[in-house]
Amino acid sequence: MDAFEIRCEKCQARFQVTQAHIGKRVRCTRCREVFVAHQQQPKTTSELEHVETYGFAGESTHVTNVDFASTLEDWWPTGEGTRVPYSWRAAFKASRECALDQRWKSALKILHPLYSQAIKEKILDSHTLNRPLAFCLSRWSKKQLKAFRQTETKPGNALRKLLNRVVDAKKWGQAFDAFECPLCQRTRQTLIGLIRIRTTRGSVYTCCVPVSKQDNEIMTGLQGIRTKIDLAEYLDGEVTVAENIRKQLPDWFQVIQFHDNTWYERVIDQQESTCYEGSLVGIASDNAAEALIGILLG
Repeated sequence: MDAFEIRCEKCQARFQVTQAHIGKRVRCTRCREVFVAHQQQPKTTSELEHVETYGFAGESTHVTNVDFASTLEDWWPTGEGTRVPYSWRAAFKASRECALDQRWKSALKILHPLYSQAIKEKILDSHTLNRPLAFCLSRWSKKQLKAFRQTETKPGNALRKLLNRVVDAKKWGQAFDAFECPLCQRTRQTLIGLIRIRTTRGSVYTCCVPVSKQDNEIMTGLQGIRTKIDLAEYLDGEVTVAENIRKQLPDWFQVIQFHDNTWYERVIDQQESTCYEGSLVGIASDNAAEALIGILLG
């Protein structure tokens, strides 16, 4: 008896049925969706290169408890009609398997060279990479934030107290006097020797807040998470996980601003002490996003 290949309309899984099932309602063995079975039309070799799913959907039977949405299309598109190199198919499939195992960094290491190639060679429909990249970045940041919260690590009391005052200042639209320490209210005639902390309310200068090595490690680690969130939102504006993760970042960290990989410094030159004020520009281009992903994976 002849067998015919059909594809689930929901999860794109492919399986075979007999002639008797064609035109009738069947249930997908993977996602349990009920749909009408239609015989797949045979495709020519040239058509296959454009229409093949490139590992995006349908072939893996790996079972996992990853919090995927109801369909794999929420992870990345089906690949229908895409014009990307056929040689990418194996990489797409391998990265998908890594993601199903929650090995987000491994998946990104496979996808990142393709993204670099797409930008360099201006490959048509390379936007199909954006969703898997954003998906892996957002889940990676979620995993890291969960690990951070489990450690219950916090910056020193004085620093946290200062940052909470910045949180209040942001809430009420207040500003800080550069020559007055926000904690001890001591007024200084010069900024030289003070610690400058970059925040969303501009630079805050303090004489009584020591910044320890652990404080810097905490901020740098959280900045890595925030960078992944920024990248995910740049690559896929519809990704909702990233915004939810951003809201879970500690309030005292959300007012911190990084510039040239640092968020604080001791003032040694009065003239340069106000060179940075206010918010920074976000990710501005695909090239910037590609470089940032490379740094994260380095």
